[in-house]
Amino acid sequence: YLLQYKITKDYKILKKIDIIVDWLIQNAVVIDETFGFNRVIEYQSNIGLHSSYSTLTFINAIAGELFYDLYLQSSKNKYLESLQKICNHLVYKTNRISDSKGICLSYRNNGNDAILNASILAGKILNKAAKIFDNDEYLYLSLEILENTLAKQNKDGSWYYSHINGHPYKKQIDFHQAYILDGIRGYENINQNSLLKERDLRYKKGLIFYVDKMFDNKMYPYWRYPIKYPIDIHNLSHAIYFFLKYSEDIKFYYNGYEDRLNKLLSLVINVFYDNKNNYFYYQNYFGIKIKHNFLRWNNVWTLLALTQYLLVDENTLLNKW
Repeated sequence: YLLQYKITKDYKILKKIDIIVDWLIQNAVVIDETFGFNRVIEYQSNIGLHSSYSTLTFINAIAGELFYDLYLQSSKNKYLESLQKICNHLVYKTNRISDSKGICLSYRNNGNDAILNASILAGKILNKAAKIFDNDEYLYLSLEILENTLAKQNKDGSWYYSHINGHPYKKQIDFHQAYILDGIRGYENINQNSLLKERDLRYKKGLIFYVDKMFDNKMYPYWRYPIKYPIDIHNLSHAIYFFLKYSEDIKFYYNGYEDRLNKLLSLVINVFYDNKNNYFYYQNYFGIKIKHNFLRWNNVWTLLALTQYLLVDENTLLNKW
């Protein structure tokens, strides 16, 4: 909805956003005048049982980005207040995993799970908020998170999904590469020249790995590099979103950007879209379509990607889409 508002400037959309955001705020997990967001049920992962009362750093980072953007668009104090409560939750109520290379925020606020994509997205919103609030604590933590994430990059430009005691744990390489690149690229307040140069170098290396290695010659995204199948809708939709958001960066290093984007769009529309029922399929496995209709994983992420497409300058849009 926020992207649609940026496109149309239709104030009716802001009213819809208000309804949604008010619901989010009312259903947040409140801890000592801070708040965050959680899954509403307990769930099991390979690191143990996750309590429904734990907030999740990834969701908190995305919510913080929402409140930040809404404040810039509307100047409403309630969005600014919500942003501060989210940032305070990340700074004061979320466990930090420290090593010689910096700080990683735990995936759960009260856990010990060093998952880089969640941490760097939290670092990005803290870095942006530091300027608005003139808050040195936000800035310091965001830069520690950035240093840690940059240091964890592999020689080929990729990042592993998670670490334990500073060493790789889950050596999974997938669409989370785009989250990490989005996180480090989104820093706006780096007051150390050496760190800024390191950020730019690592971002370039990671971007080249992502574009070169995470897709085949038909732009089918790899499931878990170098494993190709299944082709997953979230891999695909997030690739479209990332290619559009950072089109200028990709164009700088690659010719044929429009052809790559065209192939991604063709794949999502012609292979994954159900024209009769108006939803996107879950996976394509050696030509066999797995047609589960997941609201969040399939449809909302693809909606985000296609809405991002509408922000592209009209003169550069691919007419067939």
